[in-house]
Amino acid sequence: MTASPPRLAASPEPLLWLQPSPDRRLPPMSLRLAWPPLAGLLTILLGWDLVEGVLRFAALAGWAQMPTLPVNPAALSLIAAGLWLAYLAWLYGRRRIWAAVALAVLGAGLLPHTGEAARVVGTATLAVATVWLCLDVAEHHHMPRQMVGIRPRWAAGPGGHLQALAVGMTTALAAGVTAWLAIGLSLLPGPGLTAARDQAAALGLSQGAELVVTAIGSAVREEMLLAAVVLLLGAADRPLWQVYLLAAVIRVLPHGYMGLPALSMAALACVNVWLYWRTRRVVPLMAGHAAWFLIVQAVRGGGL
Repeated sequence: MTASPPRLAASPEPLLWLQPSPDRRLPPMSLRLAWPPLAGLLTILLGWDLVEGVLRFAALAGWAQMPTLPVNPAALSLIAAGLWLAYLAWLYGRRRIWAAVALAVLGAGLLPHTGEAARVVGTATLAVATVWLCLDVAEHHHMPRQMVGIRPRWAAGPGGHLQALAVGMTTALAAGVTAWLAIGLSLLPGPGLTAARDQAAALGLSQGAELVVTAIGSAVREEMLLAAVVLLLGAADRPLWQVYLLAAVIRVLPHGYMGLPALSMAALACVNVWLYWRTRRVVPLMAGHAAWFLIVQAVRGGGL
């Protein structure tokens, strides 16, 4: 008879604002076991964004020309994520192996299409695939969804809802501070965004569906991968400075199209690491992140 997976105990008292989660323990693992899945997640789900950010920064600085990718980059991620998910489903005898295969097939179908509609479908599907893959990888390493922070039972009720609101508002406030830091950095000599400091324009996003899907999809991917960094490095008992450093690097590099102001993203990454490590609430981080970008675009017509 196999032992049932450990359950997180319910909080004895209602959660208030940024009160720590009742159980932040992680299953111990060596760095040798933690690093390969973390590197795989970052490569598959964020790899092109990291490369593109560096190339765009080089183009702004006049060091190189920005090449055009002849395929849909989200499709490449979908193919790799679908294959990894199919392997995990096969490993545990799960029926959703067919859904994973379908994900890879969808990626293959989107690969040669680079139009707006294909980009929207790819971005939206990749956001879903990111959550799915991160959860399955975490579960493979003995971290159930409750431990990751997806609808944790201990956060149910009014106290949990209040905490979710606090986390979302705090990350949105941190994004606002990051915006001012970016403006300050843009005054320094060196490559930077246009005078409007508009992320959407810099990325070539059209208004409407593509802008909304990209804002939500980016928030989901960035915060879910931040959670993966915290969980896997935390389980490997790495020093907190390593967690903050890696989280900052993977947040700054994809924003290389901003030029020097991209460095401001390190502040937002560090705040969100602290929020997630303390509360283990990842969905409010996603919501606050996406809400800030969309509200700024709607009210002022420009992002960070």
